[in-house]
Amino acid sequence: MTLKATGHLVCALLVGASGGGLASAIGLPAPWLMGPTLLVAAASLSGLRAEVPRWLRDGAFACIGLSIGSGIDGQTLDHARQWGPSLLAVPLCTVAVMLLSSVFLQRVCGIDRDSARMASSPGSMSYTLALVLEGRGHLPSVLTIQSTRLFAMTAVLPPLLALGAPLASGGRVELPLPAFASLLALAIPCGLLLSRWNVPVASLMAGMVISAIGHAADWVHGVPPQLVSLPVYVVTGTVVGSRFTKITLADLRRLFPAALSAVVIALLVAAAFAWGLVQVSDLNLGQAWVALAPGGVEAMVAVALALGFDPTFVAAHHFLRIILLSVLMPLWLGRRTQA
Repeated sequence: MTLKATGHLVCALLVGASGGGLASAIGLPAPWLMGPTLLVAAASLSGLRAEVPRWLRDGAFACIGLSIGSGIDGQTLDHARQWGPSLLAVPLCTVAVMLLSSVFLQRVCGIDRDSARMASSPGSMSYTLALVLEGRGHLPSVLTIQSTRLFAMTAVLPPLLALGAPLASGGRVELPLPAFASLLALAIPCGLLLSRWNVPVASLMAGMVISAIGHAADWVHGVPPQLVSLPVYVVTGTVVGSRFTKITLADLRRLFPAALSAVVIALLVAAAFAWGLVQVSDLNLGQAWVALAPGGVEAMVAVALALGFDPTFVAAHHFLRIILLSVLMPLWLGRRTQA
């Protein structure tokens, strides 16, 4: 990293940590994830170059994967057999979000077809942005609406869930630092390998698999220590908030009604499906909502961890959504429309 890039990183992380400390002081839910997301997003819109290098981002996501894997044991498969209704809800919820958001963005907000469809995709952001850079759609519209969606799912869901029943707390055994360091040292190169094979959320997947193997073999027991977890939340929140670095205030003001509408539609559709699942199962409403909410995989699992939900359950549903979108997106976008 250059000296300038290092300065941008240090500044962004200081802003993120300050946001976490402030959110914790005033009692916000999931403060060390929500606070950095809010403050870094605001600072990015004000001109902060909040750039998180890939190595740090992937390291944080690998740590989140280690937390997921720590909950995978002999009973996980038995529990997974009960996830049928919620897993079935994933494609239905995904398609509903895409259809309703796209129609609203086109007919009410006046956004062109290609941009509306790419902006309404609940995931596959890198794929949609690559298409925009190739000449499809309108970059500011897609980037602003997609970034607002990711931001809202991380920053809005925790306080909404806090309005209901009390959130679960942690209390799990922590890994000793040497054991954690050993797992992370294995997960990082595995993540790099999976990334070369174009596996989605490669670092998180690698951390999850390494941790699951270690726990299943009874070599290790516990979650990453809080000494590590809090910085991981800060980095994750900073990554989400930094997406606004490439968005101008003028674009945000102009596109905010469309972006807000897309977020509300996505949240309400996910909430409706989550409520339906609660009626036919013993699922917790908050956990079901986080599992179906169309946010980034890593951020949604981080939200689950911060709120005390089952990260394995949430991760499984978001992995399914990403796999589904890889099939749906080419069909959804179709051939390029004429300008």
